[in-house]
Amino acid sequence: MGVTLRPGLPLAVAITVLSAAPARAQHWVLTLTPFAGAYVPTKPLGDVAVPAVPNTNFLVESKSGGAFGAKLGLSSRGRRWGLEGTYFLASSKTRTSVGLLSHEDKGEVQGGSLKAVFRVTDGKTDTDFFVSAGVSGQSHSGDVIVLKTSQNKFDVGGVVGLGLHLTLSPQVTFRLDTDASFYSWSYAKGFPSTRQVDLLIAAGLGLKLGR
Repeated sequence: MGVTLRPGLPLAVAITVLSAAPARAQHWVLTLTPFAGAYVPTKPLGDVAVPAVPNTNFLVESKSGGAFGAKLGLSSRGRRWGLEGTYFLASSKTRTSVGLLSHEDKGEVQGGSLKAVFRVTDGKTDTDFFVSAGVSGQSHSGDVIVLKTSQNKFDVGGVVGLGLHLTLSPQVTFRLDTDASFYSWSYAKGFPSTRQVDLLIAAGLGLKLGR
């Protein structure tokens, strides 16, 4: 499904929710995690129309590319549950093909998520594993995606994630995270929608804000 929302909205919502935590509750911890990694689509997006070639539908797919962004999390010392918002921007070339012909153009994907996070391990060592789930969304843009109905469309879906966190110091944690986003994409009204699964693989340093 596509709605006209800004890709940074999940992170903005997370910032609003997290900032509402009572200041006197000192056991709550905010963690900011800048990250870099890879955006990996697992399926072609679907059919598109190219104005220069009327009455012909082209198959379009986003290619894997580099990604960067940030995560903002709220957790409680001694408890397993937390909340996390994510924003990312990925450089993802767009490949269109019809028959044996294909062409690649510039493209990008912006997205974000808002998730509940659960620590699977007991938290008594410097190594912890996490699972997460929530809502996500992404917006595709590029030279091939030219219709206004497709440009700036935010595709909302679900997301699940896995994470490995290594504590380097009381204030710094090294993180490896993989999120899988599930959503439906359609080029424009009248075109069939396709179910998508995109992976975001990220490594970064979690910086605890405050003491």
